[in-house]
Amino acid sequence: MTPSNLSSDSMHSNEPTIDIYLAVLLSCISCVSIAGNALLIIVVVVNKHLHNHQNILVLNLSVADMIVSAIVMPFSIDYYFSGIWKWGSTFCEVWLMTDFASCTASMFTLCTIAGVRFVSIKWPFYYSSKMSKRLICTLIVCIWLMSSCWAGIPVGLELDRPRNYTRPEDTCYLIYNIIYSILSSLFTFYFSLIIICTLYYKLYNEAKIQSKKINAINAVTSSGLHQARRRENKAAITIGIIVGCFVLCWLPYFTVNNLIAHLPGVYINLNVFLGLTWLGYLNSAINPYLYIVFTNNIKTTLLNYFKLGENRSSQVVELRNLNA
Repeated sequence: MTPSNLSSDSMHSNEPTIDIYLAVLLSCISCVSIAGNALLIIVVVVNKHLHNHQNILVLNLSVADMIVSAIVMPFSIDYYFSGIWKWGSTFCEVWLMTDFASCTASMFTLCTIAGVRFVSIKWPFYYSSKMSKRLICTLIVCIWLMSSCWAGIPVGLELDRPRNYTRPEDTCYLIYNIIYSILSSLFTFYFSLIIICTLYYKLYNEAKIQSKKINAINAVTSSGLHQARRRENKAAITIGIIVGCFVLCWLPYFTVNNLIAHLPGVYINLNVFLGLTWLGYLNSAINPYLYIVFTNNIKTTLLNYFKLGENRSSQVVELRNLNA
């Protein structure tokens, strides 16, 4: 995804040492992202007790982020450091649409997770009676249909670029016209940002209200009040980290590359553009670890696996000592 006002600077640094460090850094981000999303996907799929509504959405988030990690990131690294697209124009179009669709699906899934969590807290009886796995799967299908259509139709029909635009040979980037860039930013990011911030704000307030009601009913002691405050603080920290990571990773890209870059006389250095793009990709590496840490049943399941592994290791050591 590339704006029209890019400077013609080199795609990478003239310092070989900097390029090596940068290649290692980007490769590490890709590997860490693949490992985290693969771990989350395997844990949720294998353990049937994790097949609840919210975890199914978390699974879909990991699938979208895995596509970014395993398909988008590696080819981006190769293209950045070689300066040449080696994989043909057809795959270039597929790669660009995959990039756009998977990132958009990731954002929309974050919105849906926030929405489902809010409904489960605000209207628990409605949630338990009306929310079904079929409805969750329908939401997931809608997420991918919207993301794929928004990425595929404009790119396939060349509605996203200026008229009579021809991409240079051995390159793979899009020159977005200003109308499409603004609509893209509003539809994919700012729409998601408003929904996520609004829902999590309401979710936190609702959690505080329910906590106060429970405290009043139970006439809790000072220790109970202290525990309630701890729960509220934990909820605030969790929400702050999830929303903060999303904003920090994607706001610079959509503000600078899709909006500011189209102002008259403004030219964005290509390395700056690619750096902000990778900052957005970083969200796909962070998401699985956030949801492993902050989703109690997933975290507990993983901890049990690690404890089981430690117990087996200790048993093997004891057997070896006895045999010795």
